[in-house]
Amino acid sequence: MLNQITTMRLPDGSEVAFVDWQDKNLFSTIDLLSGFTDADIDAFTYVPGDTVPSTSNGITPRTSSERDTNVSTPGSMASTEELLIYAIKPYYNEMRTLDGTPTVFNTASFQQGGQPIPAVGRLAVLFHAMVLRLIVSQKVEQEASLAYFNTGFGLVSGAMQDRVAATSLNNRGSAGLPTQEAVRSYVIPVHIGGQEKYRLQLANDAGLTVDFGLSEATPPVADDQIVMLITFHLDGLYKRPVS
Repeated sequence: MLNQITTMRLPDGSEVAFVDWQDKNLFSTIDLLSGFTDADIDAFTYVPGDTVPSTSNGITPRTSSERDTNVSTPGSMASTEELLIYAIKPYYNEMRTLDGTPTVFNTASFQQGGQPIPAVGRLAVLFHAMVLRLIVSQKVEQEASLAYFNTGFGLVSGAMQDRVAATSLNNRGSAGLPTQEAVRSYVIPVHIGGQEKYRLQLANDAGLTVDFGLSEATPPVADDQIVMLITFHLDGLYKRPVS
């Protein structure tokens, strides 16, 4: 067939022909405010111009832009789109809301030294509490602790470079080593076909109050104005829609 590179046979017996495919990731951002108790927050459920999914302890969510997501159809593939996911890569940006508007997400800015680089103690609280699930056509295709999904790019840990002691809760760094070899790549990709519904769910299965905004006090005090923006990248092969 013209422009066809090859085909891949998936475990269910179906075949994917590589026509109009490209090595491209799809990404989607969610906003978390420290102290949330939400059972789950879903990514890939909106397009630019829609509201960014956020925790319910924040009263006013943000309106999304192309910086937050590049998907064209909320919660599903278009009829001529397909995706083969080889890895899931979350990327973290930390901010703080303004004192006068502590629950308004669009007031979040860089107010503490080192932001938007996340404090490793704050990431550790999220890793302890949260589970990440890729759900395709109401079936869980991937599921693990949030800590399982290594970012694989971005800044190296500040523990070796910062003048703050390595034991500091607010030592800044990335989630895992910023190298591709640190990423868990799937031997068999997850296939999302045309018109198939999907979402990436960040779940608080234990129903915890997730106070990730830790201070350096002893014992630490939670700052419930700390915001974590998590951008999830679905890394793999993407079949662009035919207009």
